Amino acid sequence: MYVIQAIREKSNHRKVKDYYLRQVEKSGSKKKAIIKTAGKVIEWVYYCLKHREPFNWEVKHETQQEDISQAYSGQAED
Repeated sequence: MYVIQAIREKSNHRKVKDYYLRQVEKSGSKKKAIIKTAGKVIEWVYYCLKHREPFNWEVKHETQQEDISQAYSGQAED
């Protein structure tokens, strides 16, 4: 529900809306774009919870994928 609210015209969630619009252009499907955008929001939440820091719109957060690749290479921090 958050993603649908964030992509509405009068929303202040510009970063989420921009990501959604890029995904619509890329895939051509609004449904796929909503799913991908929801996945990205989940990655942001996961990153903030894992690193115990508040979300900051100005900072480009690492994705879960980078954390997973480190875990498989044996370099993950606990």
